[in-house]
Amino acid sequence: MLIDRHEPEDVFARVPELAGQTGPRYVLIKGGHAPGDPVDILCDGHAFREYPGERIETTSTHGTGCTLSAAIAAYLARGLAVEDAVGRAKEYVVAAMRAASPLGRGHGPLHHLFTLSENGSLRRQSSLR
Repeated sequence: MLIDRHEPEDVFARVPELAGQTGPRYVLIKGGHAPGDPVDILCDGHAFREYPGERIETTSTHGTGCTLSAAIAAYLARGLAVEDAVGRAKEYVVAAMRAASPLGRGHGPLHHLFTLSENGSLRRQSSLR
């Protein structure tokens, strides 16, 4: 669920309301479009956990939300707790943004396969064994 970015106090106040409307056990509010360094906020209806980040100057941001949600799901499938899955997924998205090459005009994709590369170039198959 997307909401307009307000002051943090407004966001905190709205999380229980949002959770009550949609029924999830957790609500994750992304802070990537807010000014300054981004802070994502995870709430279970009772407590908040912040995931602070560093603003990355890049145009390779297309698909960050979809990538984040897929990475969270993958880490949950691997047995991580929700709080840890969100943290690891955010680390993955940040690394994929840093590894991306600017493509075309506008916002390009992340480098989803950066874990298979070394210094930005694909490793040879023999080194993946």
